[in-house]
Amino acid sequence: MKLMFASDIHGSAMCLERLLERYEEEKPEKLILLGDILYH
Repeated sequence: MKLMFASDIHGSAMCLERLLERYEEEKPEKLILLGDILYH
């Protein structure tokens, strides 16, 4: 099983776009978000 872990996006659209690009390239079965998705 291929997993992808991500954290510390902090509301950055650029970081999220890069993450989604890698997600499409790597094609993991699951994406696990560890936190710090939004910036307060």
